[in-house]
Amino acid sequence: MKVIIYAFLFAILFCSCEDELNRYPKDFLSPEVFETENDIIYALNGTYKALTGMGLAGLDYQNVEPIITDFITDNGFMDKSWMGVVEYWDQRHNQFSQFAERKWARNYMGILRANTVLTYIGNVPMTAEDKARYDAEARFLRAYYYADLVHFYGDVPMRLEPEGIEGADRERTPKQEVIEFIYAELDSAISVLPSRLETDQGRATKGAAQALKAWVALNNYDYSITKEMCDAIMSDGDYFLFHDYAGLFKPANENNSEVIFDIQYMMDKTDEKLTEPWTTYFYAWSSYMADYSLSNAYYTIEGLPANEANPNFNPQKPFENRDPRLYATLAVPYSFNGFDNNGDTLYYIPYNKKAYNFSSLRVNKYVDYDVEHGMRGKKATGTNTILFRYADVLLMKAEALCMTDGAGAEAEIQSLVNEVRQRQSVMMPKVEEVEGSGLSQEQLMDIIKHERRVEFAIEGTRILDIKRWKIGEQAYSAAQGYDPNLLFYWVVTNEIIVEMENDAIVPSRMIRYLKRDSYFLNKIFKSEEAFREQMDKVFTAEQVAGYGDIIIEYVQPKYEVYSFRERSFDASKGYLWPIPYTEIQTNNLINNNNPGY
Repeated sequence: MKVIIYAFLFAILFCSCEDELNRYPKDFLSPEVFETENDIIYALNGTYKALTGMGLAGLDYQNVEPIITDFITDNGFMDKSWMGVVEYWDQRHNQFSQFAERKWARNYMGILRANTVLTYIGNVPMTAEDKARYDAEARFLRAYYYADLVHFYGDVPMRLEPEGIEGADRERTPKQEVIEFIYAELDSAISVLPSRLETDQGRATKGAAQALKAWVALNNYDYSITKEMCDAIMSDGDYFLFHDYAGLFKPANENNSEVIFDIQYMMDKTDEKLTEPWTTYFYAWSSYMADYSLSNAYYTIEGLPANEANPNFNPQKPFENRDPRLYATLAVPYSFNGFDNNGDTLYYIPYNKKAYNFSSLRVNKYVDYDVEHGMRGKKATGTNTILFRYADVLLMKAEALCMTDGAGAEAEIQSLVNEVRQRQSVMMPKVEEVEGSGLSQEQLMDIIKHERRVEFAIEGTRILDIKRWKIGEQAYSAAQGYDPNLLFYWVVTNEIIVEMENDAIVPSRMIRYLKRDSYFLNKIFKSEEAFREQMDKVFTAEQVAGYGDIIIEYVQPKYEVYSFRERSFDASKGYLWPIPYTEIQTNNLINNNNPGY
């Protein structure tokens, strides 16, 4: 049974009272009711639960961090204003932007809850061992929330105690001071937290605190700390790559050996806000689209870029023989697209979705195709959102080595990248086999940048990679895709023809009956007989006899890259987000915003 840290089947973990097993615990407790160890557990669980954003205004923000940020970058696009990310994509965000306010509020909600646990835990009787562990978990979570704040907002108010409205006024603490505080908190947590196999699933571990510290250090160019933390994780041997890349993001394989820390969700617990939305957003809806530049970033299986210089790349068959991670991450034209209500296979035909998806590229990662069709619109899936995994440890160390030792660390950098590329289900060529040896620091860094993009696409890491590498001018450019108006087959002839290849359905073949085109457009039939059978069901015998109404012509779909929305990087704003207007209005000690706002 899946253990959810904030759901909370708390009694299963900590209590034998039968009544507790039949209800969901409270999300958070106020300090005046902290009397028992269970009260502290409730409060700590509420601190974990803040990761979901649950409890904030704006239901569409809940359960979307950090993946949603990929749709601000060159990895994806989502144009619906109610989600709040399109103005960030456009680079026209400001202090009134709802997404800035929601991220700010999510993090301070978590900080307030952690502060409450840390302040009152000393007043509650429990064993010294349990008290130390709960304290360490709260410090880990507080460090995570502060790290998210400084990475996106820079200098932020440091709040270290439970506060009400009387504590609203707090000046911004310089970012570097906050970073040093985060390091100290994580050092304290690392000394106490148990290993992966010694704790309940979903709770903070020693490895999670080390990974968080490595990540914070990398994003603040403290490379020696990143190397130290990554080495510690690797030497402990608690984590290793999961063999199946696509399976990493499926409920059946969650809490596997690669996952260091994730946000835990449950299947079909929409009312309790314990489900994640990505099967709904990526599959049932179509407005979350991947960008062409992401799809093009995946090499062919020979380890070469997908461009004209590659003799094995056909731009009119662009998705043949590519890095397997492409298919695990994206739903490309005419690929598998789940099942209908009868259990029959569906295929993704861009022309059908052209009003909502402009790039012809959908997302596969985090989509649970096993969920019943009718449940997909209810955000009912339970796939955990991974925040840190072992592949990131390998590539963080590779980047830190490259930035400190350059070409002198080539062999070790190659080994780290190769380990990621040579995952059992991926098996892309090794660096030395394609890019070669004797590489410069710049060449090695380009390899790492590429590997991070294709390995972690649609996982919420891209936005800080862009910031760290300072590639905003390149990354924040026009949205591109394959024109969906050109991506369909019409079979229109005097004779009904359904082409077959190796006795299998060719999903890209469609029949259009001109008098009833709305019914037959984009339908896929297994055979000519199946088409005729359907005709018999829909039309009268006289209409079926009039096959002269069907005209045949075969048109090959065309893959044509086009731009569907323009933008450019706003250098005046740089990479920081604005301090929300609501904070400026309620905090009298913040009188200025970040540059450009």
